[in-house]
Amino acid sequence: MIEELNFDSLRLMHKKHYVCVPWDATPYELTYFMERFWNMRSPKIVLSIMSGVRNEKIWKNPRLRDQFKKGLIKAANSTEMWIVTNGVDNGIASIVGEAVNEEKFIRTNSRVDLSQLRPDAVKKFHRLTVIGVIQKQKVIYNDQLDGSEGLTLTNEGCKPNKDIHELNPDHTHFILVESETEDHYIDFRSNFEKQLECQLGRPRRYRRLLSYNSDENEAEVVEPPPQTIPVVGLLIQGRPQKIDLVLFYLRHKMPVVVVKGTGGCANLLAYAIEETQDRSVAEVGHLSPELLKLIIHNFPDDFNKNDFARNAFRDKIIECVTLSKEDDRTFMTVITTQGADGNLADLDKYILKALLKSEIKKSSRWRERAYKDLTLLLDWNRADLAQTEIFSSENVSKIKVDKTLFEKSLIRKDREEFVSLFLEQGYQIHKYLNHKNLKYLFERAEDSEFFSTVCLEGILGKHYMIPDQSLPNDFLINDLNKLVAKLSGIKDFIQPYELSMNSAELYVLDPAVAERKAVNCLIVWAVLLSRPKLAKVLWYRCDEPIPVALICSNIYRELSKCPMERSQRNDMEERAKSQNNTTYKRMIWDYRNADFDKCNELIATFDWESIINAENSMDQNCKNFTNKFLEYINDCIPQKEVTIRPNDKIWFNSDLRREIRKRDRLHKQARRSNSIPDLNKYKKQRNNVNNLKRYTKDQFYLNANSLLDEFASGNSKSYWSLMKKLAKTSGNSTHITQLKNENDELVTENYDKACLLNKYFCSISTINENNDRSPEFLTRSNSKIDIFLYKLKQVRL
Repeated sequence: MIEELNFDSLRLMHKKHYVCVPWDATPYELTYFMERFWNMRSPKIVLSIMSGVRNEKIWKNPRLRDQFKKGLIKAANSTEMWIVTNGVDNGIASIVGEAVNEEKFIRTNSRVDLSQLRPDAVKKFHRLTVIGVIQKQKVIYNDQLDGSEGLTLTNEGCKPNKDIHELNPDHTHFILVESETEDHYIDFRSNFEKQLECQLGRPRRYRRLLSYNSDENEAEVVEPPPQTIPVVGLLIQGRPQKIDLVLFYLRHKMPVVVVKGTGGCANLLAYAIEETQDRSVAEVGHLSPELLKLIIHNFPDDFNKNDFARNAFRDKIIECVTLSKEDDRTFMTVITTQGADGNLADLDKYILKALLKSEIKKSSRWRERAYKDLTLLLDWNRADLAQTEIFSSENVSKIKVDKTLFEKSLIRKDREEFVSLFLEQGYQIHKYLNHKNLKYLFERAEDSEFFSTVCLEGILGKHYMIPDQSLPNDFLINDLNKLVAKLSGIKDFIQPYELSMNSAELYVLDPAVAERKAVNCLIVWAVLLSRPKLAKVLWYRCDEPIPVALICSNIYRELSKCPMERSQRNDMEERAKSQNNTTYKRMIWDYRNADFDKCNELIATFDWESIINAENSMDQNCKNFTNKFLEYINDCIPQKEVTIRPNDKIWFNSDLRREIRKRDRLHKQARRSNSIPDLNKYKKQRNNVNNLKRYTKDQFYLNANSLLDEFASGNSKSYWSLMKKLAKTSGNSTHITQLKNENDELVTENYDKACLLNKYFCSISTINENNDRSPEFLTRSNSKIDIFLYKLKQVRL
């Protein structure tokens, strides 16, 4: 019997689907019906909330209630998830419905407000699916649920002291189980949730994650195994009957999260798990006396006068503890509602950790499962768990991320940690970034509103950024290059077909240059989409940090001149300044600790002719020579990491920096404590820093002249390093100042300046060229090469 029903208590009327099924119906029949008649397709994860129907006192705490709703909705918005409850308008199911109702209201208002501004500004969310599974006999208006067309129900409030309930109007689907006993209902729900592990609708296809040394072309799409959908139980409170549902999960190796501090079965299981953490399975029996006392305390009406039922309930708890672990797998995870770690707003984190701990660490299909886990972690934006649970494990420490995952981390907002994590695993950007994928990133990025309004419309006057429609085919060559040229002054910055050649490993130059160009293009993409965090993550990976930082600074500065909100303009100006002053790290040669004797011996004894003449290609011979030479250099001269701070004054030193950090720490401490002694310590250190600044600056300029005279006689590197600092200006200049010749005459013409500089540098050269022959210059050939002109449309890759 299937029909739709409405609740007249809702301000916005929505039809609810329901179905009545006998308790002995097979789960496959029900899931087939859900697929066929409700057009439902399996989500990426199912969360089954195991709870009672009463409102416990703990949920009167607004902080705890808000944290639970926030964590639940955050998980539901991040990925496709079904939530299964008991469906009643009371207890935890009512709080779940309340959270769903509030989220729908927020979505509706956001959709209306944004659609009035721009159609492409409307954010797309995952559908909220909340399924209530309840005994039909316990529904107050069960006699009306007879398949009548257009049935409208009215909730008048729960009846106290009666085991009969109303349906929560914020659930989307109801499954009414026709069963006379609670045991039959638990059996039906257990088997139904087990069946949800199997695929409904069109199956998802997962790629197999590759080993680090394998070819990406081997990443064939594989059909998922028969059970692919993770189902996780969440035990909150819980009457004694819920222990049977938990036991079913554990017997079938399905993970359960137990929320300690909510009362009922949750507290009893949490106590049993914590008491047996450091004990073997054989020692679990020591729990019996204390556990019996807690059972009577928590359920006095159920077990106070029934020793047989109480002992049976105790045995089930002990069996749950015994089944909670198997080898290196854990099937029951305990979280708390109190303390620093008791934040239910991180519910997604607890669910994912429970899921990952329950999986087999070593199996023949670990790569498919790792890909599925990474997809779920990426949806829920848990890079911390991806680092600790996926990439740090023994099996997958050297897996190679595929293009689909990397692309998804770029398209989704706030996934900078995943991008950094994937790049740390050795992912090469140029193998992904061809011209089609770069265009796709502009089209499908989640937060493209800034790019479409400020960049396309404000700067180029284009209005073709329409949701779900592609950009023009010549967008990269014409519009994007024109946009970058206006903002940075660089023409033809994007070379689309060179990107595609490099992506296909038909390198125009070499892989290193291809990677550098791909990283630079991706940095500009992030800047144009106003993603400063992502741009910074990519900037740390580029080979030329200073030029790229200057380009980004120019783009931010020009963007700040465009029409936009004041807060956005202030952000752009601040980013322009920060890019100029960005601190970065680089590797340098540590010549002080170099072994030059060993280096000279290696170079002198090696047969370089065997490398120079090994190949017919001069380019390849040059690469071989360079690689061998750098191999010896790396072996003899160590490297060290230094921090470059472009914004430091020339007189700034490490002693002054140390005192400034001490001052900042005292300032924070004084603000936190708001005490007079801490404030006096800060003021004393502040005065000390100011005095040290003046002293350091004065001493630097007093000693500058003597240092120049000292370095000029023997240390040319230190001399020119100091000269560069002293001559450092705030801006760039292309004009050479007047020079003096040997007769102390001023030289003003550019030609004379060039001759004077050439003469000077020749005079300080240490190379003896007396016996060297001048190169012979051949006469210019009269032969010509025909020029072939091709249009862009004629080129096909």
